[in-house]
Amino acid sequence: MARNFLACILLLGIALPNELLPKTQTLKKHRRDKILKTPTIIKIDTKEKSVHLNGVKIMDLNIQSITQILGKFDRTKTHQYDSYIEEFPLEDGDSPSIYPIKITDYYYIYDRLGIMLYTSNGEEKNKKPSCMAIFFGNKRLFTHQKEPHYKPRNPFTGELVINGNHVSAEAKILPTDVDYRSRKFERFGLLFSPTSIAMMIDSLYSEGSEPYMQLFLDNQSQQRLSYFKLFL
Repeated sequence: MARNFLACILLLGIALPNELLPKTQTLKKHRRDKILKTPTIIKIDTKEKSVHLNGVKIMDLNIQSITQILGKFDRTKTHQYDSYIEEFPLEDGDSPSIYPIKITDYYYIYDRLGIMLYTSNGEEKNKKPSCMAIFFGNKRLFTHQKEPHYKPRNPFTGELVINGNHVSAEAKILPTDVDYRSRKFERFGLLFSPTSIAMMIDSLYSEGSEPYMQLFLDNQSQQRLSYFKLFL
């Protein structure tokens, strides 16, 4: 009788106190609550060529592995658009071949964490993400480079640590002696090169590091981090 009563309650979707839930459901709920309350800490060590997400070493952006650490995504999206492939001939004097393709990219979004994983597909249709993007809430005023088609609804509030250096959303990213003429400079314990437009640095990319990183600045005057890309 009691078992049938419990089955009816669960079927109706009525919330039960933990002591009345089956043991497996109680454990799942406890684990989910723990994941939601855990602050996100991303540690990158280019000397060790490693990335740790909440203390767990990750080798790639495998969806199952990431969701075991951060929980389920808040949203998943797809973006389809037209592009083209240009093939250059092997023989000199021949014209390159250009043909249209339709590209589909997949986005896995953590709105509550300010983190997004997504693909950068060409002709292939991989669903496994190649990039983790972290959004810091500083609006990017540089518009010559497109931002990702989607982004989280909330900014990142966790910790990003590169080679033992904490990356702050409020700190100026560029060293004072660096400008658009600089070719390479050290930051966060590794070498970066800048990209610039109209004599203004708008982003940085890591030089020869594993993993590879890109840092996108918000504007020329404040030079704070708008969003960060990590490729695995």
